[in-house]
Amino acid sequence: MRIAIVEDMATDARHLMNLIQKYYNIHPNYLDGQQCHICVFKDFLSFQKAFLDTHFQIVFLDIYLSPTENGYDIARQIRHGTSNPSVPIIFTTSSREYAVESYEVEAFGYLMKPISMDSLDNCLNRLYHYYFKQAPKTIKILSNRQYIQIPTENIMYIVSNGNGSSVISCHSTILTSMTVESLQKEINSDDFLLAKRGHLVNLQYVQQANEAEFIMKDGRSIPLRVKGCKELLRLYKEYRLKQN
Repeated sequence: MRIAIVEDMATDARHLMNLIQKYYNIHPNYLDGQQCHICVFKDFLSFQKAFLDTHFQIVFLDIYLSPTENGYDIARQIRHGTSNPSVPIIFTTSSREYAVESYEVEAFGYLMKPISMDSLDNCLNRLYHYYFKQAPKTIKILSNRQYIQIPTENIMYIVSNGNGSSVISCHSTILTSMTVESLQKEINSDDFLLAKRGHLVNLQYVQQANEAEFIMKDGRSIPLRVKGCKELLRLYKEYRLKQN
């Protein structure tokens, strides 16, 4: 993932870079295993040279670069050029003066300074959902006093651990103070069943099932509640039939 920041103010550029890095720490799935490379340019000339040689996936453009340069003019040159003219452009500015013009160059976003984490998060989430079409359903999990966002499809099962829950995904185990019941509400999917109190399973990762337990693909045995086990097995069989 290659991102360009065109910004003449060093403090603003550094602030935005930190927010972007924080965003991908929260949403590592959007990188799809890639590294995030952020390039900062103080003026259009240096950006233009790099833009011809580098395929940027996202460009953040400051509206007011200098008395003779503004982001809107740069965006027009990008759109009318032959090198990556459809790159998503997100304007950053302290004024709404060019809000209307931003639509003329098909800018994806318009972030007001000082840029907040929430505004960047909302903008990039929309970008991945509508532009890149790479936004699987995700949930935010509170762990070590910060939120981690992971795709629900990567969660194999969740079990209560006394102090909260352990979320076991394909890649890691996340410890959280959130309860199994609250996580079930956040996931809100028929693919997840409460096998027993404190045990939520993703049917996608059930290897075998009997009246006593679900055997997960990682070998873990998840017990089934006695009352209602037949209904759980019926739902599991229906899920399997839909997958075939």
